[in-house]
Amino acid sequence: ALNRTEEVALVLYSVACRKQPSERIVYLKKCLNSCSAVSSLVAFSKSVNEYIDLLERQIIIEDADEALIKEEGSKIFQQYPKTVTLIGRPVLTTLYYSCLYHFDLPVNAYASPLSIKEFFNITEKQYAWTTISALTRLKRWNDIEKVLMSKKLLGGVKIHCPFGWRHLFTIISSNEQPPKEILCKFLRAIPDLNERQRLANQFPEVSEVTIECLVAQKDRIALSAFLAKLTPHTVEAHKALNALNNAVYKSMEKLVIPLDSDGQIR
Repeated sequence: ALNRTEEVALVLYSVACRKQPSERIVYLKKCLNSCSAVSSLVAFSKSVNEYIDLLERQIIIEDADEALIKEEGSKIFQQYPKTVTLIGRPVLTTLYYSCLYHFDLPVNAYASPLSIKEFFNITEKQYAWTTISALTRLKRWNDIEKVLMSKKLLGGVKIHCPFGWRHLFTIISSNEQPPKEILCKFLRAIPDLNERQRLANQFPEVSEVTIECLVAQKDRIALSAFLAKLTPHTVEAHKALNALNNAVYKSMEKLVIPLDSDGQIR
């Protein structure tokens, strides 16, 4: 059963959550004072303290942004109008908001995505997912690539997705299709050939990646079937045909392909 101190803390928290933001912080601090010395409420105290920090930051960001909107001093708010208050939103929603409206701010700014990530201990997976979602809406494809960049053990960088690749392609194609070069670059970063091919098949405009996968898998039969689906005389069709006519590739499996006078499959 809850003791008296625990009951008081929970009642104060319940009352605080029904107050307006500025008053809410006052009541949350009262709640924090009532339970900070109680060992059974350590986790609860930590959560309350984090909520206070989040609200205080949200109020600062909200006030600054509302002033910008009134002055019409920011194109981003004109292009993507702000429809609801930031105050009282969860931390990941706050991160999304900061990525959408303040992605380029330095880490020492309250509204900086990196500042929010560091202060609230947001994981790399949560940060990448939320940031990429916001940047997709802004069509900032090069910045998405930077978010996915990871350092190699022996130096250099590579594109690495901290969550499932299929989720990445779902996110970046949620509004409209990304540029072809971005799709190809991200697909080629997938280490597993089967997964790469499976995802490439979802985007007909990147058939060159599918061809590369089939060549790497030395699957002449599948490549021949795929060539038959391509528009004749295109760059992709020539790429597939050249692979099939490659002497080394031919040696992997002898297959006679009937071609017409234009070099296309009959």
